[in-house]
Amino acid sequence: MAEHSLAICFPVWNRADLFEASYASLLRQLDGVDASIWIIDNGSDAPTKQSIAKAHSERHSIFKVTLPANMGIPYAVNVFSRMTELSCPFTNHQPARHVMIVDADCYFKRPVRELIEILEGSPNAGAIAGHDSIEHEVRRSYVFATGSGERVVKEKAVERGLCLLMRREILAGCVPFPTDTPVDFDWQIGQRHANSIEALGLKMLAVDNVVHIGVYDSTWHPVGVPADASQLHEIDSLLTELNLMSPARRQRMELYRSHFGLTQPREPSLA
Repeated sequence: MAEHSLAICFPVWNRADLFEASYASLLRQLDGVDASIWIIDNGSDAPTKQSIAKAHSERHSIFKVTLPANMGIPYAVNVFSRMTELSCPFTNHQPARHVMIVDADCYFKRPVRELIEILEGSPNAGAIAGHDSIEHEVRRSYVFATGSGERVVKEKAVERGLCLLMRREILAGCVPFPTDTPVDFDWQIGQRHANSIEALGLKMLAVDNVVHIGVYDSTWHPVGVPADASQLHEIDSLLTELNLMSPARRQRMELYRSHFGLTQPREPSLA
């Protein structure tokens, strides 16, 4: 029996191999969750469109939306929010209690249910990030006992939008996000919007439940967003295990480490 209802916004733009790995990891971590997954093709190339066409699930509802070009993630989230916000008395359909926005290059290593449990069990929490980035300051941390184990939870002012889960009304209060500005939706949700988490006096939480396997394929920065040596070792090990460490990606990995002044990795272990 599913304990939680969740609508998932899954924007995709190219990088078919990362999308396939990300989507498969998401399905494996949805126990206890009744999910509707909205895959939004943001003007992808032909190989990615083929991967999206093949995506399916025996347990969860899958919806696919094709945009005419890469309209940006804020646009995709606006579309998602409008489609999932309305109820339908004719079919007794009710919107999901929670929504989650994920990038198609994040790899789920722990249950999504944990994010909901932590969010609902933390007073004054507005949203929780499944990825704990090193670029945003930690205000305080504590240990939370979930149904599958204890997790370290960190409070931050803002967190990257790689994997953000929140109650439906939090997202609804912020859309539509502007689509004519470089300020992305995560900053709008965290601090910039009049109905942001900070404006409402709520907290942004972060846990280490998701791996950013697309760090070497960043569309935001020429060499990717910041990560530390420990995170990179985990990423490299996963890319190797999943047969995703192509020669081109390895070359970008070396450029990334050189740019941030990090030592070269030891050979990833698959043990």
